[in-house]
Amino acid sequence: MDTGVNTFDLFNIHTHSRWVVSGPEDIGGSGNAAAILGKGLLCAMEAALDYLGAGDLSGMRVAVQGAGGIGLAVTSGLLDRGAAHVYVTDTSKKSIGDLHDALASKARGRLKVEKVNIGDNTIIGYDCDIFAPCAVGHVLTPETIVDIKAKVVCGSANALLASEGDAGLLVDRDVTYVPEFIPNRMAFVNAANEHYGRMYRDPAIERHFDKKWEHSTFHSP
Repeated sequence: MDTGVNTFDLFNIHTHSRWVVSGPEDIGGSGNAAAILGKGLLCAMEAALDYLGAGDLSGMRVAVQGAGGIGLAVTSGLLDRGAAHVYVTDTSKKSIGDLHDALASKARGRLKVEKVNIGDNTIIGYDCDIFAPCAVGHVLTPETIVDIKAKVVCGSANALLASEGDAGLLVDRDVTYVPEFIPNRMAFVNAANEHYGRMYRDPAIERHFDKKWEHSTFHSP
């Protein structure tokens, strides 16, 4: 499952092929992994801040590109962890409206959402501590990297770098980049455990967010 594909699409595919995961939970699938991907992304952010000796997410200003399922989950988690301000942009008016409606009461003035045009990457240059690209890939280019003010880039969109060489540009600007496959491992964890069935706060899932477990997301970077 990815952008533009939902659990019901996968259910329909499953009627023609058994090699499908992440279908609806009520028919035995593992469901939408957005919530645990959001938790994995929060752990990766915390790991990056710990690496820098910059504390935790409390008081941080975070710019989130994308108001889909993962954007909603990570924004909610940031507000729960005491983020000072969260900026969210998306090209979908509905997604932006849904996120605002879901989190406005919790945010208490700490949330700003904005509908932008397709291809608008202005958020990359926002004055913030962490930039979280959670929409589309290839947003980190020589043209956009020079605008980054954040100390950490940590997102879930696939293939964030336009080319491998652009990682060097981030180093030159003293930006700590967390490769997206670190938080995105949770999509594989979610699907790989599907045949075991589902349970509330599944220990096989939750240990990936446990800072005491040496193989957790927190220790991956």
